[in-house]
Amino acid sequence: MTYIGASEWGRQPLLPLPPAVKVPQRRRLFWWALRYAIVFIIIFIALLIPIIVFSKDADVDDDTTIDDVYANQYRNLVFYICLWLEITWIFAVFFDIIGLTLPYLFRFIARYVNSAHQRYWRVFKFMRRPICFLGTTIIAYVFFEAAIVGNPLLFVNVDKDPNSDVMAWDDIIDDILAQVTLWMAFYFIEKLAITYIAVHYHYRRTSTTLDRTKEVQRALISLYEASIYLHPVNGGTFAEEDVIIRNAKGDMNASTRVRVSSYLSRLGLDGYKFVSLFGNFISDDPKAHWLRPGSSYATIERALANPTSAAALARRIWLSLVSRGKYGLTANDIVEVLGPDRAAEAKAIFKTLDVEDSGEISLENLVGMVTEAGQKKHNVFRTIADMDHCINTLDWLMLLLIAAVMIFFIMLLYVPTIKEIQTTLSSLAIGLSFAIGRTLNHLLTGIIFVFFDHPFDSGDVVRICDPKMTAGIVCTVKRQSLLYTVFRRLDNNSDLQVPNDELFRKSIENYTRSEINKQRITLFIDFRTTFKDIDKLQSMLNAFVINNSGDYVPGTLGISVASLHELNKMELRIVFTHRNNWSDEKLRAMRSNKFYCNLVSTCRQIPLFKPGGMLPAAGENGNPLYTTQLNTSEVNENIQKEKLRRQGLRWDNEKKEEIGAQSENASEDEAAKKEAAAKKAEQEAFQKVSKSAPKKEVAVSTGVDVARGITGLRLAATQFEEV
Repeated sequence: MTYIGASEWGRQPLLPLPPAVKVPQRRRLFWWALRYAIVFIIIFIALLIPIIVFSKDADVDDDTTIDDVYANQYRNLVFYICLWLEITWIFAVFFDIIGLTLPYLFRFIARYVNSAHQRYWRVFKFMRRPICFLGTTIIAYVFFEAAIVGNPLLFVNVDKDPNSDVMAWDDIIDDILAQVTLWMAFYFIEKLAITYIAVHYHYRRTSTTLDRTKEVQRALISLYEASIYLHPVNGGTFAEEDVIIRNAKGDMNASTRVRVSSYLSRLGLDGYKFVSLFGNFISDDPKAHWLRPGSSYATIERALANPTSAAALARRIWLSLVSRGKYGLTANDIVEVLGPDRAAEAKAIFKTLDVEDSGEISLENLVGMVTEAGQKKHNVFRTIADMDHCINTLDWLMLLLIAAVMIFFIMLLYVPTIKEIQTTLSSLAIGLSFAIGRTLNHLLTGIIFVFFDHPFDSGDVVRICDPKMTAGIVCTVKRQSLLYTVFRRLDNNSDLQVPNDELFRKSIENYTRSEINKQRITLFIDFRTTFKDIDKLQSMLNAFVINNSGDYVPGTLGISVASLHELNKMELRIVFTHRNNWSDEKLRAMRSNKFYCNLVSTCRQIPLFKPGGMLPAAGENGNPLYTTQLNTSEVNENIQKEKLRRQGLRWDNEKKEEIGAQSENASEDEAAKKEAAAKKAEQEAFQKVSKSAPKKEVAVSTGVDVARGITGLRLAATQFEEV
């Protein structure tokens, strides 16, 4: 096959393709503002021209005829209508700009007034249209009432018959504007209700994340205050980090605001300190946030907003608190810095930050933790402004309901035929309510289930079962609607669609919203198993959990005897806690399989036997079944050999140079001592097994492998003495 132009392939352009052209954000914002201004100016000038043309036609001479008066009134009417449209257009743009700038204005004011409320600024972006529509309709109605209907200089209906029942056009427009203003008020209230539902809708999903980030933020506030006590802000040691932390954009020198604030600081005019004077006047509580933009809380809040500033904050805290020559932040470091009076607080702070119970926190782990906490916290409030499918559906239903009611009342007022068939329409509405009652019931149940019960969100891993049953289906929420929900089953990867009114009567366990999940394993062993073996099993499993603290929570493993089952077998219940919840099915299965494999290995090492497995089977040496005749000494010898063989497999077997039967010449006293020692060991094992789990040991986690090359800068107490 011959291709046309194949001889020119050698002159093709070099690869790869040139990078895609990206328009800077400032340039896009500039062109958007330019288009916005051009549209406003064009319409403004178009309405201004007739206003200027008809502005001098209001004067009436004494000798003016009635026809000239009508002509002048017509021109005055055009003037006031254009003036009304001009004022309405100006205020429409004004309220639209208010709706655009209100979120950013709120964020700016909250930064100086109370940084705790700064994160709600994205919610106001949803209110741009309601603010613009409501403000514009109010201004249009009020100015039309003042400039046209109630204007003493304008006789709109001078030739109207006063005895006529027909409404004039200005009265009709005035009444329609009043109805539309009322409609916009309901529209504004509806949007407020939708915003509240959205906040409540997303809070149920993000409450656990918010609680965790608040704990991390409180810990960072205390550590940051200790850091600036050791190394004051702009003191030289962490000058670069302080500039990045103070700058909301996480930049060193690209922000004009930073350069201006630095210039004002050199003049002794710091805006944060100036506003903080009012905050100190309002309250002397050091933990108060109002009018304190320079407080530790406000600083941490700004730093978490950007990954770069969050990393700088973590670096400053870690380097200033870790002792010189050390590679990790420990609880002793925090206790030494905060003092013995705050030892309990220091341990609580370290427990909050040491999520893996490794005993120390490296710089890489702290940077990742602080950055992740900031991203999670601000993603929560960003998703509130992103309306989901169900919220949008409810929004449209409420808008259609408001529109239908308002249109019905307007038609009832202006269409005479509607009044005549009002009774017929009422009967028809009642009949339709019975016909579609089932659908309305499904819709109302779905609204209550989705927005108020709100048991899950899209992407959550849940288990659905009947209220009185424990077995259920584990699946992922794929898509959610007001009438039904689509799940993806984890066992066979098939889609499952269930109506919401049926889910309303189910029991739902949400793994995604759970903090950490426990797993329970049931193990049946022989009834003759000693407590020493059970205690050994618990100690070996505890050691495994501690050595794998990145996957499991140390100190949470428990073994209990659940049942005896007619004294023919013993049921052990083993409970342990995963490090995370079960929202990640792959990670859950991997950790569960890892624990099961270790349990199998442990049972083989002890060893543990199945019910009835400690007795030798028929025909074995321990339970002989022969067709030949043996004397008593041979039978006893075989039984003793089997006992010794099984004893040699045990973990507590004492190795001897010669394995054989006990010496026939052993004294009865030695045998009694051995029997007493065995009983004592069994009794101690029984006490250990029957008590609660032992205290948690802390060791370095094997779940995280980080490079160690950076040490702290703080001089410890012993280093002070050496200096």
